[in-house]
Amino acid sequence: MPTQDKKSVNKLSASILNYFAAFTETKFNFRTLINYRWTNNELTLDLAIFQDFQDVLLQRIKAGDNTPLTVKINEHILSLSGDELLLEINEALSDRFGLDYLKSCVNQEFTKRAERNTALVATKKGLQPAKDADLSKEEVKKHNEQAFHDGCRKYNLALRKKIELILLELQEKKIFRLKEELGIEHVPSSTFNSANYLKKHFDALQAIARDNRTEEEYYNSVKNYFKEDIEDIVLYDLFTSIQKYARYNTVGTIYLFFHELNRRTDNNTVEGYPIFFIEVTLVPGNKEVIVSFPRDLLLINTPAVNYFKFPLVLTTSRSSTLKNAASNLGGIEIFLQTQYGWNEPFVLEPHFRQIKAQKEIYPDIKCRIGFQVVRNENKKLLDYSEIMTHLESGGKSKFVDFISDYIDGNVENTQDTVDNEFKKRYPIKSANRYISDNPLNLNVSQKTYDCCDCLLGKSGKKIRYHNIS
Repeated sequence: MPTQDKKSVNKLSASILNYFAAFTETKFNFRTLINYRWTNNELTLDLAIFQDFQDVLLQRIKAGDNTPLTVKINEHILSLSGDELLLEINEALSDRFGLDYLKSCVNQEFTKRAERNTALVATKKGLQPAKDADLSKEEVKKHNEQAFHDGCRKYNLALRKKIELILLELQEKKIFRLKEELGIEHVPSSTFNSANYLKKHFDALQAIARDNRTEEEYYNSVKNYFKEDIEDIVLYDLFTSIQKYARYNTVGTIYLFFHELNRRTDNNTVEGYPIFFIEVTLVPGNKEVIVSFPRDLLLINTPAVNYFKFPLVLTTSRSSTLKNAASNLGGIEIFLQTQYGWNEPFVLEPHFRQIKAQKEIYPDIKCRIGFQVVRNENKKLLDYSEIMTHLESGGKSKFVDFISDYIDGNVENTQDTVDNEFKKRYPIKSANRYISDNPLNLNVSQKTYDCCDCLLGKSGKKIRYHNIS
């Protein structure tokens, strides 16, 4: 077959498969939409804060490279500056949590202990034995030490609460700045365990209190401790995030979604669909996670684009090999650029400004990349798509051979053979032509032939059979 004819047959075959894929997916009613959508819940893991990892993913697609990726612990992280945290803690120690507050906490414990034990009296110098009290110096000393430690503990509990609020505030500020800078909306849950972090410092402060005897000594020790031990905090570690997320391997198919067609519906809910996506497999380990691509198949969300009923219909293929992904994605990019009057490239960009729709019925286009679990997936779509991409890459297919034979007129016409065989088995004057030998039980209506074709009897008269049950 000439090369040009072969290309035409492949193109026709791909078009037919694309037709059946669209029918399987939506029955051509795009309001009964595909389930490839952003869920914005625990089934979604956004990657926007891991800009370096997003760049790697997009470079892989541009290069058509589907080799596995390895994500190691502390390789892709977002940290909170230890210097920034120390500045806030020192400000708190110089203000509300200064030496005077520490002394007030200890004095309150002296007073409580004296109220519980009438043999003790609370003074500015600590606990003293009451008049005529039968207490030794060692007993009084022990009461003072316990009251001092209880006071320090009260101080430490309040300071821990303050540090918790500082951490929360600094984290919110950092994420807010990042959202403003990158124009993103969604971030994953933090992998930072603040409870363990606060407990570590609280336990350390408690140990310091046991080694000091006065409020002044303890206060200075606390300041020195924070100066030496406050370091950068890893708020987000991609390794930990994916390791936790990998448990959804058994829930459905995990995809990497790229960007979002986002619109608020009439009932004030938000619907969002990816522009394109690719299936991934996550294999977690103790020190690294493997992200692999089991299919050389990138899916283009043409049904979601057509769901929004633009003036024109997007007719590009809904799938591509990774090798041809960049060129095939160019089709959907040009289509959307035309609809939105947008001149800058965005489909394969790691970040871009939100593209606003001119009409409310159309979606905004947002920069967004993340993992998404898809449940109740129709695997027939993948079958269609894989065959289409196989044709695209020049592979052989029985389906293409069938189409080629049909076009060339090489398909045998069996109509005459079928007709002759039917007449042979069921002659016109044979009862077999009118009475079914179906082994299945028939109901009354199926058994009754009302005004059926006439049969000729021996007399030559027409005999009409109304019921042959």
